[in-house]
Amino acid sequence: MYYYYDDQNVLQGPYSNSALQKWFQKQYLPAGTLVYDKYMQPFLIEYVVNRSLKSRTKVMFHDDTFNLDRTNLDVTLHLCSPELSNTTSSSEDFTQLEGGVDEVDFGRGFDYIEQRALLNRRRRFPDTYCPFENTWNNWVPEPIEMNVALRGAIHTHNMVQTFDERIISGYLNFLNIYPHPCQLCDVKFSNSKEMLEHFLSVIHIQRSYKTGGTFSYIDLYCARKIIYEVEMSYADKNFDFLADDVHFQSRKMSFFDEFDILTAFESLKSTVAVSQGVPLLSPPRNTLDTLGYVEAVVFLRVFQEKYKRMPEALRGRRFGPTGKTWCNYCKVEFDATFLESFPTHLFSEEHIDNALYNGVSRADMEYWLSFMEPLMNGNCKRVRHQDRVEVSLQESDFPLCYVPVGRVEGDFSYTGKDMQPVLKYVSDEIAASFDLLDDYKYRTTCRWCRTDLFTRNGVLRHILHDKCHLDRLNSVSNDDLRRLLCSLDIKIRVPLFRQSKRTSSPMDVKEKKFYLQRLRNVCSKKLNNFFSSHQRSTLSQLAARSFPVGLVNRCDLCDVTIDRVDAMIMHLSSEQHIANLIESPRISNNDVQYWLTIFNVDGRRSRVF
Repeated sequence: MYYYYDDQNVLQGPYSNSALQKWFQKQYLPAGTLVYDKYMQPFLIEYVVNRSLKSRTKVMFHDDTFNLDRTNLDVTLHLCSPELSNTTSSSEDFTQLEGGVDEVDFGRGFDYIEQRALLNRRRRFPDTYCPFENTWNNWVPEPIEMNVALRGAIHTHNMVQTFDERIISGYLNFLNIYPHPCQLCDVKFSNSKEMLEHFLSVIHIQRSYKTGGTFSYIDLYCARKIIYEVEMSYADKNFDFLADDVHFQSRKMSFFDEFDILTAFESLKSTVAVSQGVPLLSPPRNTLDTLGYVEAVVFLRVFQEKYKRMPEALRGRRFGPTGKTWCNYCKVEFDATFLESFPTHLFSEEHIDNALYNGVSRADMEYWLSFMEPLMNGNCKRVRHQDRVEVSLQESDFPLCYVPVGRVEGDFSYTGKDMQPVLKYVSDEIAASFDLLDDYKYRTTCRWCRTDLFTRNGVLRHILHDKCHLDRLNSVSNDDLRRLLCSLDIKIRVPLFRQSKRTSSPMDVKEKKFYLQRLRNVCSKKLNNFFSSHQRSTLSQLAARSFPVGLVNRCDLCDVTIDRVDAMIMHLSSEQHIANLIESPRISNNDVQYWLTIFNVDGRRSRVF
């Protein structure tokens, strides 16, 4: 196992030899890169990838168990190294596999095995699949030869045999691994333990390799992870997964469970438009959402299996934008208009390598799995005609869906050439804060276009991205935008309402008090003008020419919500807010100048578009 320092001088790892070799070949880690072993001894990467660090062992089987006609095998493993085996044998009647077998190096799999539960209430899908059931297809991460697969499977098989059938089968069922026939060997099973033992048997693995396929270290990781979880249950005497209502308690419901097929695809298309990208075509936005290496491979495998089980008719449906779609991993465009074209790129060798190197988003993956889950067996609800024609008029005032007939006091509108940058700003803010797994039925009608809309994301796509709607808009109400952002719980902040990211021009306390008092005097004058009956439009004009000031709805410094433009100015000049600004070490001169420019102090005026 080896580590290396990335471009930000952050230690990454541990990684196995096979991972370093692949990245070296792809020039992700070029020649001359230093890697470090567990003792932090440095080595050149080209030295590491060109030597073998694995020791040789032998796997031997009793003659009476090494029978290609048996499917339920009880195999005893004997190793040359005494520290790797607690068993000895006096029998001389063994069948030895030719050429021996490499010692199984679990590498990064140890992190996967020992960290995180496979399923909890925060996640909808377990981080595993049924190992050794099927070989890998055109993409195989960390492939293993048959003798390595046999060695690891037999170890696991022997451990599975020690578990009570009710316990191990119950845990497999908890992971949605239920007994089903083996298509390769044409064998049926009465429980999940019997099924797993078969998939770990010599006969099944040998037949799998004879078909031309191969298994991966990922199969070993998943098998050992299941064993580890069951062992922890025995150690803690915690068998909650055997409860009758365990799936109801642990399963996180998805909105796709309630959608019919048409609504599901409409929601998918709307999500692609609103998030401004296809899920799984961009690296995660933060480390908390990033799957570990093994988890990412597991979920990609699960994605592929679920997609294969989807009806052919659904794969040809339109889901993406017409024309080319950009992949931020591979920096290429491809046609993702129809669903069937998406996995073609997703499982290309280049994309798999780039995705595993840069990280895969758990939210993106769970979104796709949630979408395919009810579709793959035709379990998605049938389209009900009344759902398609009944429209709730009580929701008809959704922001930007109606022609304004009146104006809220203090409100103003953006018109003409100002509309496009305003709507783009709002669209970008929504995309940056967008939760892929958040959609629901929302039946309403766009009064501009006389179009019926059926999901929340469908409404957002229509009002922000549909050209037919944007062409009909002749103005956008600032109050509409504020209500829209509030309904999505999106916070808009500007300088002095948030902490500065950098204090490139720090202010001492005396200087800060001087400028803040000056700013407070200006705010008071603006408020006095506002409350004068003949100058009610003063603040509206100020906010209109200083976008996005009119949308500010939150002050992080004071932890308060702001509901109107005049309330924002009142808060800016309040004693509590000024006191918090003085105490904050991350308020810069640029923050104060931002507001002095807006108030046209010193003859400077800027238009923020």
